Amino acid sequence: MLELAGAFGLHTTAWQRLYDVCIVGGGPAGLAAAVYAASEGLSTVIVEREAPWGQAGQSAAIENYLGFPKGLTGSDLAQRAIAQVSRFGAEMVLARDVVGFEARGQARRHRPGPLPLEDTRLKRLPGTTKF
Repeated sequence: MLELAGAFGLHTTAWQRLYDVCIVGGGPAGLAAAVYAASEGLSTVIVEREAPWGQAGQSAAIENYLGFPKGLTGSDLAQRAIAQVSRFGAEMVLARDVVGFEARGQARRHRPGPLPLEDTRLKRLPGTTKF
């Protein structure tokens, strides 16, 4: 999939080595988070395994999205969100999986092992009763 994405000219490699914010997943929530982070001046990257906006981008009609009383297509909403993400300077890397996060300098470290995008279930931390 990586070779195919590259052949279509999609952005598949990060521009920087370190970011203030890394968002895993380019669905509606991920794109919204990127807009908020980047608009505050944080260097922001979204890593999406497939296509931005996810399943919502395929919808023929989204009628319950705030600010659009007559509704619009998922594709239209996705294009608007991606334009806003781009306007604030957030970067989007496609056709990549996130497998962990690593500390650099004073950054915090999170490395639970493989973190596939399809696994969205809460996981209990080893040795604790908290999620």
